[in-house]
Amino acid sequence: MGGVLLSGERGTGKSTAVRAFAQMIAGQLPVTLPINATEDRLVGGWKVNELIGGNAVWQRGLLENADEKGMLYVDEVNLLDDHIVNIILDVTSTGIESLSLKAKWSLRFDGTVASILACWLTCFKLILGEEMILL
Repeated sequence: MGGVLLSGERGTGKSTAVRAFAQMIAGQLPVTLPINATEDRLVGGWKVNELIGGNAVWQRGLLENADEKGMLYVDEVNLLDDHIVNIILDVTSTGIESLSLKAKWSLRFDGTVASILACWLTCFKLILGEEMILL
């Protein structure tokens, strides 16, 4: 399993449930992907202010940060650009994030946290009657 999609009516506590689960499991909030995220913000890129000054400084992307924390939270996935969704799906299916500017590196998206999340959300589904789709 590569992730969990929680679906339900507005105001039913989906976001709250995910954040509470992350706090319970990891002791911290998950990395949140903003709706207006760009490719360089997602996978990383050069810091523009540093480049202008002549220094090439790499800025880590949200996927790499999520790899460390163990969870990436995407709210309103239907509003994301198709290209961003494709990158996320590629990384979660292969576990490899690659860029032409930087060598490939392997991420730990192995489903362990997602498996625990699926069990916890199954309980949530039974309590609140939420509709849930496992990916």
